[in-house]
Amino acid sequence: MAAKTMNSLVRHFPVWRILLALVLLAPAPIFAQATPDSTQGPASDTPAPNTSHYEFKVSVPLVIEDVVVLDSKEQPVHGLKASDFSVTENGKPVELRNFEEHVSLSAPAALSKPPLLGPNTFTNIPQVPQSTSLNILLLDALNTPTAAQALVRLQMLEFLKGLTPGTRVAIFGLGMRLHLLQGFTDDPAVLRTAIETKNRGPRASPLLTERVSQDPSNPGNDAFLDYLWRYTPYGQGANAALQNVLADEATAALRQRTTLTMQGMNELAHYLSALPGHKNLIWFSGSFPLYVLPNDELSDPNSQLNDFRDGVRQTADLMARGRVAIYPVDARELTSDSTFNSAEYAVNHFEEDHNRAAADLVSKHLESDPVHAEHDTMNMMAAATGGMAFYNTSGLKDAADKIMRYGENYYTIAYEPTNKKFDGIYRKIVIKSGLPDIHISYRMGYYADDPDAVPSKKKGLPLSPEETAMLHGAPDAIQVRFAAAFLPGEAPGDKLTPGGHPDASRMKPPYMSYTVQYAIDIRSLLFTVDGKKVHHASLELASFVYDREGNPINSTLSKVNMDLPDERFGQVAQQGALTRQTIEAPARGEYYLRVGIFDLSNDHAGALEVPLASLKSLQVLRSEAAKQNTEPAK
Repeated sequence: MAAKTMNSLVRHFPVWRILLALVLLAPAPIFAQATPDSTQGPASDTPAPNTSHYEFKVSVPLVIEDVVVLDSKEQPVHGLKASDFSVTENGKPVELRNFEEHVSLSAPAALSKPPLLGPNTFTNIPQVPQSTSLNILLLDALNTPTAAQALVRLQMLEFLKGLTPGTRVAIFGLGMRLHLLQGFTDDPAVLRTAIETKNRGPRASPLLTERVSQDPSNPGNDAFLDYLWRYTPYGQGANAALQNVLADEATAALRQRTTLTMQGMNELAHYLSALPGHKNLIWFSGSFPLYVLPNDELSDPNSQLNDFRDGVRQTADLMARGRVAIYPVDARELTSDSTFNSAEYAVNHFEEDHNRAAADLVSKHLESDPVHAEHDTMNMMAAATGGMAFYNTSGLKDAADKIMRYGENYYTIAYEPTNKKFDGIYRKIVIKSGLPDIHISYRMGYYADDPDAVPSKKKGLPLSPEETAMLHGAPDAIQVRFAAAFLPGEAPGDKLTPGGHPDASRMKPPYMSYTVQYAIDIRSLLFTVDGKKVHHASLELASFVYDREGNPINSTLSKVNMDLPDERFGQVAQQGALTRQTIEAPARGEYYLRVGIFDLSNDHAGALEVPLASLKSLQVLRSEAAKQNTEPAK
């Protein structure tokens, strides 16, 4: 019955027509140029090497830098050339091997009206031009007072109303652990829903002390308690003992917050490092209790990391590899500023020529001023990754608007380091320009660790294209273009499809079965042609079920070999190739189904993800199909 219903759906809501219409809206495809090979044998699971191109191995990877250039009015500077920059690594000039400018979309390009997709049908073909980078909002509940969390959410809702179409944003939350609240999407409505959801609203951090005396509704009681503690003999002794206890508790809580924040940042760095391109991490927090990255302005960049050196180094390395620019934003908005002008100090922090002795003295002074210490931490994190810090600002929405503008307009440069040894030493980068009245932000250094070294604990990066494309919440992969219709089963059951890989500890009955009907645009695949003019391609289909925490619950993989005679190839290219796959998910709870198609000949990937709660049931689909059958043709 399920197969019959699927055929009915395909007949009334033909996926291949949807796919064809979407392809017509998309930019002109680049057709694969295949070289005939009459000696090619039968297709195998492992694609044969491409002998039509020579291969070479680069012994030292290129260093890639994303550079933001602003004028005196804090507006992005466009039209610069490679000759406008000079780059040194550890004081030695380097020669640029690549230079590219990225410009944001000032307005979405005019597109034809997109076709109406059928029920439970989705496509990975973008309807608007995509932004030049990925944007991540990190809402930090671990280090932020409850009132400030509420303010951040209100202003983010306003910010999302004016989001430029095509801007891809993901939302993470940091509590006792890192949570993915919403994967990458360019739909402002979906992003606002993720922020407005009640069970994801502001909540008090168990490790962040908010003094009772700060409560304006209880001033009398605070004054009376203060009198007892200060001016009675027993109160003074008890107060001294209490202060010691509170100091120990505060120190322990601070260290725990630091540890948990470090773990969350490392997890986020792992996730973002697997994704291609430039990323802007906008970190809203009420306090920044640690040095997440090394401070290159000190004589010893790691001198203030204490017991967190190894974790900080790992985070710095992952952020550098992943091209992640951190933009810390103080969620408390206006704060007192007793010694320095924060804006002036922030600018000085970005100057290319550093006085290390002066920096050491400033850092020691800041240790006695918690507010300045936190702002110094924000400046250091931003400078080390090519971002900017925002504090003492009256509008978080305005800060987010600026960050988006900065992060979407940048230059990418690449060079080969003069020192080709992987010695693990921190390499300092200085980028200058002779142009007047401009400000340059960039990643100020990296650790020269061997990228191919096998790590001792967790699996290292980079991930394979398949693994990257199938990450929960990741952007849609669009190299292989397809549409997919999702058909739920008749009713929940207790059987699983053979060949799947369920997590026995999380995958509990009853299960709901889902059949995924793919319509693949084969013009986005790489085909080889044999002497008989038969076109060959080898694909892998993947379906992954995730829970709301991003844990994989179930997965299934299957191979598809395509062998199309020349006369059949053109027809399938116009209509799309149909195939299907079945997977089960728990019938109750919040789960997500991510599906992908991988071209095994060139490692190209296509993937998309849908929340299972958004899918219509089989009964509803039948009702809609029956209604359409009875309606007169228009």
